[in-house]
Amino acid sequence: FMPNYSPNYKQDPTLRTRALRRVGGFTLIELLVVIAIISLLSAAMVVALTELQASSKKGRCQQQIKKIDQLIIRRWDEILHKPLPIQLSPSGPIPIPQQILRARRELLRLEMPERITDIFDAPIYCPVSATTKAFRRKANSSAGWTEKNQGAECLYLILSVMQDRDSSALDFFFPGEIGDTDEDGMPEILDGFNQPIGFLRWAPGFSYRPLIHNERDQSRYSDIQDINADGDSPDATDMGAADSRLGGNTADDPFNLFPLIVSAGRDGEFGLELGITSSFSYSQHFNDPFYSTHGTPIDDTILDNISNHQIEVNP
Repeated sequence: FMPNYSPNYKQDPTLRTRALRRVGGFTLIELLVVIAIISLLSAAMVVALTELQASSKKGRCQQQIKKIDQLIIRRWDEILHKPLPIQLSPSGPIPIPQQILRARRELLRLEMPERITDIFDAPIYCPVSATTKAFRRKANSSAGWTEKNQGAECLYLILSVMQDRDSSALDFFFPGEIGDTDEDGMPEILDGFNQPIGFLRWAPGFSYRPLIHNERDQSRYSDIQDINADGDSPDATDMGAADSRLGGNTADDPFNLFPLIVSAGRDGEFGLELGITSSFSYSQHFNDPFYSTHGTPIDDTILDNISNHQIEVNP
């Protein structure tokens, strides 16, 4: 008698059911658990990639601001020590030191504009220079130039007439870092986050901010700009100490100011009123930066900004 080895011979139904379950694959609960794990891993990878991209963009912003700072400060120093194209009048109603002071500030306005009016307003003390004429030609080629993003657009104009060794200063930027986000025909310098870079020739409101939660170590935005005219912060535009406010009430003494180049950072918000027109007219205070209100802090969104003031302190 030979035993029957057929799979259907006297097979236990329970064993057959278990075998079928093993062959059938995952249960619905197991599939849902696997899908949930994959979703969590995917979300974590997206967050990691987003942070990596943001870190890369921030690094590029820092490179941009550092390079622009080097170029602008070099140009700033050149203008501060440039021979003035004026005829001094010893017999006029204005003393010679004040004539020099007014002409120096006006020359800075003409050759380092931060707004449209700096380019097109007629000068009072200095003749229109070749640099200003070049700015006007470029500005006139875009008939629809508007005030929006004018700081970034003026920054483009300044760099467009500058040389960096044997090449144009604009050659440092990638093609995608020069654009026209407001579509007014005037190019802008864009940061790593594809936002226009803010520029102010001088920004007195940037040197101080109100205390936040009574933390005194957070009471300043800028460590290279002082609100005190004494000691190490004299006004660089007034080498002859001709300003009439000196020697009187020290509260209104002029102090040294530096150009501000700033990226709004990841949130795209400057947290500053960039480019507010002074309540005092140009003719009253001969382009005096110390009566200007632009640079006034608004809120804490400034904390993620990337500026040349930070880089000057922590290169």
